[in-house]
Amino acid sequence: MPLAALPHELLLHISTSITSPEDLNALARTSSALHALVNPLVYGKGTKGKAPAVWWAVENGRPRTLQLCLDAGFKLWQIRRKSNVGGGGLFHAIVSEDRGYEFEADDDDDMDDDDDMDMDLDGVVRLLTAHGAPIDSRNAAGQTPLSLAITTNDTRAIWALLHGGASLDTPPTLLHLAIAAYISLPILTHLLDHGLTPFLNTRDANHLTPLHHAANKPTPHAEALITLLLSRGADLTTTTDPDYGTTLLHNLTHTQTHLIPFLTQPPCNLDINTRDSTGQTPMHSAARDGDETVIRALAAAGADVNARDDRGMTPLHWILWACGRPAPDNWVMPALQALVGVGADVGARNEAGESVVHLGVQGGRDEDVFGYVLGLEGVEVDGVDGRGWTGLHCAAGDGWRMVRFLVRFGADVRRKTGDEGRQTALHIFAETGEYEPEFLGWLIESGLDVHEVDGRGVSAYEYLRRKGMLGMLPGEE
Repeated sequence: MPLAALPHELLLHISTSITSPEDLNALARTSSALHALVNPLVYGKGTKGKAPAVWWAVENGRPRTLQLCLDAGFKLWQIRRKSNVGGGGLFHAIVSEDRGYEFEADDDDDMDDDDDMDMDLDGVVRLLTAHGAPIDSRNAAGQTPLSLAITTNDTRAIWALLHGGASLDTPPTLLHLAIAAYISLPILTHLLDHGLTPFLNTRDANHLTPLHHAANKPTPHAEALITLLLSRGADLTTTTDPDYGTTLLHNLTHTQTHLIPFLTQPPCNLDINTRDSTGQTPMHSAARDGDETVIRALAAAGADVNARDDRGMTPLHWILWACGRPAPDNWVMPALQALVGVGADVGARNEAGESVVHLGVQGGRDEDVFGYVLGLEGVEVDGVDGRGWTGLHCAAGDGWRMVRFLVRFGADVRRKTGDEGRQTALHIFAETGEYEPEFLGWLIESGLDVHEVDGRGVSAYEYLRRKGMLGMLPGEE
């Protein structure tokens, strides 16, 4: 007797006794009649062990498969996510990046009867909401399904969740996430039209608004994005750091120079020389970052290359004093040459009277960078700061690398400081330097007297004695 000819009651009894999903699938495929009879049991088996069939249906947008699982008695509350990182409920599984369930479905996907159907995430969302699944639930990372979809830029999941009524009120940085993830303008427009406009000027944990994130996008998409946000009420003057008052122009990198004309002309009209709370302009920021491309782009747009901050520091001062610490100087040189090339004043002094020589010494620049500076026309190697110190005096306490280099460019090693201390490089090294006998010997060979007293009546010999370093002197133990 053919298997399909057996009484249905007997076939169902046999089917319910089969524990292996593979065997049950094989029985269902024996004939169309058996498939119609046994197929609901196939999905019923899927409801035990936390239902891989349901996860597959949700993840792949198969509402028919999901409906079969529900018809077989699956309850949505039964599901538990495998991962504690991300995790989440069924709605999170809609997002393509959010995978994983308690155990894997068979590689053949035997329970799929609609492989050739187009993905229908809208249909899945409707089914889930109709059966009580919370569309705004949060995973272990605090993400709602919509915020997860936006973060991963899963456009199909975003639209399906929006059509299904996902809330736009949580989290408040949803607009920031959308822009950071390069969400398309149509989706962004929809988000603004349906509830996110009040968050246009909200700051995230890094103090940035959606407009700041838009300007950080290194794509032509940025201009259209900024224009859209401005048309909805975004504040272009909001600072990127409320503590320092920096603006969009202060934060530009080499990938965003195309935005400079756009941001400084109508309708944006940002001041190319706008200042933060320390008086620094975007050119100062570019110099501090050592960004040659931004330096040239700002100069081309009319930025003042010799603007001074509240300490009288120019961009050239900053690139020598602080740029790149502790990074190597090989990427500082192009930015330095760019500043000089667009008209930086190499003879400028800050409020302390310090020149590029003093600041280059303090910045610890290597010989290539410092040699380039010392060789520029207009640089005074022996110029003094407000205290009456030359660059060589500033370098003396740190040993002979900088001192010998300055002497090579004409610095006077015998010159005394112009303050009341009246110290030579030998006094300064003996008082503040580390144990470096070779440098001490070189200073003495240069004609400096170890017994000569400074303006305070103290000799280099006495400074060394106080430090217990007389052993550095030739002939001393």
